[in-house]
Amino acid sequence: HFTDPAAAEAAFATAIAQAPDALPAYRCLFKHYNRRRQFAEAYATVHTWLAEASRQAALPADWRTWPSAPASALWPLKALAFIELRQGRADAAATAL
Repeated sequence: HFTDPAAAEAAFATAIAQAPDALPAYRCLFKHYNRRRQFAEAYATVHTWLAEASRQAALPADWRTWPSAPASALWPLKALAFIELRQGRADAAATAL
């Protein structure tokens, strides 16, 4: 996907549209945007990923209220912390971790 970013983005978006419950597709799209330094898109993607992960785990939408969570719901939180840190929001990153 490094040689054709537009095709990669389209492929990841298509994968999510066809199987919105496939959490790895969100991770791939997030990483794609992050590598391309498209942080606004990465931020939006991580929130969509987090919403789907919390839905699958039957967790409240607000992750700050989770008493515990499975790894599949924690991965997007780690990604959220990473993108917050990349955007200079250390406090928000620490909260996500």
